[in-house]
Amino acid sequence: MPDLSNDSLWYPVYEGNLTLNGEPSKSNKISPISFPIPFISKYFRCYVETSNTNYYYGGIVILNIGSISVPSPIYATSRKLVLRRWRLLDFPLIEQGGVNSQFHLNYQSPWWFSDVNLAIYQYQE
Repeated sequence: MPDLSNDSLWYPVYEGNLTLNGEPSKSNKISPISFPIPFISKYFRCYVETSNTNYYYGGIVILNIGSISVPSPIYATSRKLVLRRWRLLDFPLIEQGGVNSQFHLNYQSPWWFSDVNLAIYQYQE
């Protein structure tokens, strides 16, 4: 296993804020976001926070097979996130698929969030 403690080997995949207009509900929620995976590396670290501090669950990161432009990508696997804590994610399928496979990540926040600050990094040696 590589030494994942070296901060200089973690590269940002996504860093940003997502905000909802209006009150959150099951029909009015923050839209899921998708982003490509830049490297063939199975390790990711994620951090999510919101202005409401009463929650523990921070949403879900989904690994999909297929490019972002495919209307119906194939679901591969997912991992739950915890608010205000870094989470190390391991998606072995990325390395098994090799350079000819296309993968992308998708983040879905809980419907009751009105804002999200999200950071996802990928490890690359």
